[in-house]
Amino acid sequence: MKSGRFIWITVVLLVVSNAPCVNASEEKLIIIPTRPKVTQPFLLIRPTDMPVASVILFAGDHGRLALSPQGIGWGSSNFLVRNRYRFAREGFWVALVDAPSDLPQGLWNFRTTVAHAEDIKHVIA
Repeated sequence: MKSGRFIWITVVLLVVSNAPCVNASEEKLIIIPTRPKVTQPFLLIRPTDMPVASVILFAGDHGRLALSPQGIGWGSSNFLVRNRYRFAREGFWVALVDAPSDLPQGLWNFRTTVAHAEDIKHVIA
């Protein structure tokens, strides 16, 4: 009986420790214009306290998160995506970047281009 209770408590603690941080303010979907006829969506999470720094998170693979007001369409199990609240809990202002509107197929061969740098320059601003 005691080992069953221990397992149950362990499971509860694991679920709670992986839950979104309550100390960070809610994430906000932001869509900004970057290049002509192109918008750049990203989620912004501000820590509750004064931010110590900022981080920009990029999901791997094709990087197309399909962000919408309903949430994340792809990549919710990606390491950086699922840990975005942990960064905020540590005092980081977090931007989780999606693919720009002109790349619905994703970021293949785009991340090293001047256009990508231009988009991210706007996210930083």
